[in-house]
Amino acid sequence: MTTEREGPCDGPRSASPGNLRLWPAWLIAAVQAVALILSVTPSIQNVVRFVVMMGWPALACLLFAAWLLFGSRLRWREKGGLAAASVVFPAASAWLSVRDPALQTTLFCYGVPLAVFMLTGALTVFERRRRRAFRQIAALLSGVAPIPWS
Repeated sequence: MTTEREGPCDGPRSASPGNLRLWPAWLIAAVQAVALILSVTPSIQNVVRFVVMMGWPALACLLFAAWLLFGSRLRWREKGGLAAASVVFPAASAWLSVRDPALQTTLFCYGVPLAVFMLTGALTVFERRRRRAFRQIAALLSGVAPIPWS
């Protein structure tokens, strides 16, 4: 006869709403902030500025997507919703904006960091709440919705 109980606690622990790993997202956001500052610094060469301005948002987007899907400890349903919102909202914002290539480049250079900042902030604020994915998607929408009309 054993004294151990059988029940729902016997299996491996599932990720609870408060066990997110947020430090990689904040690291990506901090490096993006440095890249934004460097992209407007007049003392650096134009080639370096262009690489920082265009290359880092693309790399950060890929790093953030990899973190979101594989390292964030979110539930798969939340990951899918956030990944879809991260693609659909900026694409809709770019489609609704003025069709000038210069403005769409600006949307890429500043819209990707804005989306990363909004999602990381929303993940931090709503980390321990239920239905946090809906709140994060709403925060992302509030960040990219005004872009076409500005």
